[in-house]
This record gives sequence, C-alpha cells and structure tokens, in this order.
Amino acid sequence: MLTAALLWTGCRTHQPMEQVQPLVTVEGQDMMEAETAPGSAWWKEFAAEDLDLLVEKALEGNLGLQTLAARIEQAEALSRLASAPLKPQVDAAIQGGASDSDLRTKNNRRDSYSISGLFEWEIDLWGRLRSQRDAQILDRDALAEDLATGRLLLSAAVAETYFGILEQREQLSLIQKQLQVNETLLELTQLRFGQGQSSIVDVLQQRDQVFSTTNLIPQIETRLAELENDLSVLLGRLPEGGSSLPRVHPLPDAPHSPAVGIASQLLRQRPDLRAAELRIRAADRRVGAALADRYPRFVINASLGIEGTPSPVAIAARTFGNLVAPITDGGARKAVIEARQAEVKELLADYTETFLIAVAEVESTLVAEKQQSIRVAMLERQADTAARLLRETRNRYSQGLTDYLPVLNAVTNEQNLQRTLITSRRELLTLRVALHRALGGPLTNPTQPAS
Repeated sequence: MLTAALLWTGCRTHQPMEQVQPLVTVEGQDMMEAETAPGSAWWKEFAAEDLDLLVEKALEGNLGLQTLAARIEQAEALSRLASAPLKPQVDAAIQGGASDSDLRTKNNRRDSYSISGLFEWEIDLWGRLRSQRDAQILDRDALAEDLATGRLLLSAAVAETYFGILEQREQLSLIQKQLQVNETLLELTQLRFGQGQSSIVDVLQQRDQVFSTTNLIPQIETRLAELENDLSVLLGRLPEGGSSLPRVHPLPDAPHSPAVGIASQLLRQRPDLRAAELRIRAADRRVGAALADRYPRFVINASLGIEGTPSPVAIAARTFGNLVAPITDGGARKAVIEARQAEVKELLADYTETFLIAVAEVESTLVAEKQQSIRVAMLERQADTAARLLRETRNRYSQGLTDYLPVLNAVTNEQNLQRTLITSRRELLTLRVALHRALGGPLTNPTQPAS
C-alpha cells in the first residue's frame, strides 16, 4: 500500500494557474511616448536632495509601512504552517500506571510503563496539501506587493506634500513682497492726495488693496502649518508645529517625462496589479485543494516503543494505514468548490477593472500634464505682459496722464498672475508625481520590509 501510494504522490486533480491575463486584450495598446527612461527611483528625477532625504526617512519610519511589514511576517509564519502537513509528524509518549486485581488485599498490584515514538504522515496523493501550501505562499507574496504599493503611495504623498510646502513658502514670500509694494503705492497715493493731485477714492482703493493682500497671509500660514504637520505624520514623527524641511528654496522645474511604454507593461510595473494577480493564483490553488478534498486520504501511522511491568522488557512496533474516502456529505464539498471557483471569477473581474483604471490614469495624467505645461508657459508670458503694463500705467499716472484706476487694475492683475503662476508650477509637479504613481514607480527595493 505504501509503494502504491508513493507512486501516486505526484498526481494532481487540478492544473494550477501560472499566469493571469485580464479579461480584455492588452497586446499592441501603445500609450503615449515620452522622451527619457525613468531612473532607479522615480523621485530622484527632481534632483532635490531634500526630497530624497524625506522619502528615505518616510520609508524607514512610516507606521503604515511597519504595519504592512508585520503582516508579511504573519503570512510567512502561516506559509510555514501550511507546509508542515507535507512532512511526517513524529511525537514521543511516556506512559506509566499501576493496577490491582484485588483491592481488599492489595497483593496483586502490577506496575507498567511504556516509552514510544509515534509517527504519522499523510500521503498527499491528489495535491490537496500542496495546493493549500502554495496558496498560503502566494498570499504572502501578495502582501509583499501590498508593501511595495504602500511604499509607492507613501513616496508620492511625501513628494506632493513637499511640493505643497515649497509652494506655500514661495507664496508667503511673494505676498510679503507684494504687500511692501502696495504699502509704497499707498504712501505715494496719500502724498499725491495731500498735494491735491488725486482724490480720496484713490487712497481708499489702494488702502483696500493693502488690506486684501494682508488677509492672504493668515490663510497661507495656516495651510503651510497643515502641510508641515502632514509631512511629520508621513515621516512617523510627532507633529511639533515646525518645518521638517532643512532649507528654504523655490519649486524645482519639472524634468523630462518618463517613458511609459505600452499598456501591458503596467501588469508587471504596478505592484497593486502584481498583488491582484498573486491573489487570483492563490484562489486558484484553493480551487485545487477543494477538488482534491473529494478524493480519499491515505495516512500512515507507526509506533515503536519499549514497555514492561517493569520487567521483562519488550520492544513493540506497530504500523498501519488509514484510508478515508468521502461517501456523502450533503453536497458540502461541491459547494466549497463552486464557492472557490466563483472567488476566482470575482478576483479576475476586479483585476481587469484595476488594470483598465490604471491605463486610464496614465493616459489622463499624460494629457493633463501636457496641457498644464502649456498653461504654465502661457501664464509666464501673460505675467511678463502684466508687469510691462503695470510699469506703463504707473508712468502715465505719475505724469498725470491718467487716473489711479488703471494702476490699481494693473497691480491687482499682475500680483494675481504671479500667485497663480506659482500654484500652476506646483500643479505641474503634482501631475508628474501622479504619473509616476500611475506607472508604478519605479521604486528601489520595492518588497523590502520597513525597519
């Protein structure tokens, strides 16, 4: 029986799924071309040392990543647990006792003892245990991809927050300069009013401009504090109301776009898609385990021991096999198979939808980034024109050739354009971050657990 069982050990009742394809055709679907290929880590293309340092600290200290790493450790232990039934189980047992045939006289007391080793091994004829083990290993690998997804989302969140802080600092510096300009114009207007060269309306209009500019400062400082606190949380630190950035500098220019390749490459690049594929394969392995559960199980049991009373000593050996075959279970096993197969269908549909959303994210972000680049260029030209217009209107006003209203309109327009231009540049950088997030990175050591 043992020989026959070993001959059947390699048999499986289910062919496992090794590759997963979405429910749509993906070959030949080229996405938009770009100029350069991405580097080893996507955030390094911005050439910002502060950003590199912040991302590295976040990947080390973020508590969300540490949670995912702990889940991987649990899954690793569970995968080892699932592998244990494939190996023989050996236990040791020691027994001792006494018996009396006549309790009144207590003269027939017999002592006995035994020391034995117990052996048990289930022969995995149909691959049930192997399928369960493989499913657990694939679940563990999917959690590792979840960690890579967390690293990607975290690095993107750090970059977006970093650029947001730089934007608010630049806005605050710009508004302080604009406030000085407006106060200077207010003094000039008051002086001309005192000389009878302008009306009180001009003074009130410029005073209102000063108040409007001043009111922007608390809003920016509040937003700046929120972003700095958010960055502290991303780094795994206690928010202390101070900046986490070592230096103050303007927003960097957007680098060249990365090469995005073809749509099918997202299946390998994006860690969330890789995790979804692994979970489909794990569910498929559970289908195999459920199918194998319909067939007989063969378990070998053996024991070898020493027993006595306490003498003479005898060596006893026993070997037997158990063959357990299901006869009727009220349809329970069939229901389990159908449930597992339906789970595979569900996960495959979700996988396909996630893939379609990923392609759409890349395409939409590419279009949005291109249009945002055009908008930034137009705003730069418009800001230059507004600055020239302001100089001309001020000259004409100082010469008495026009009233103050054109000057006020020119000042307001030029200052609004400067603030809008800063925000537009930050939005362009945010779109680049979104593109790398949609492409799946790339990341360095994407499956390395956090410290």
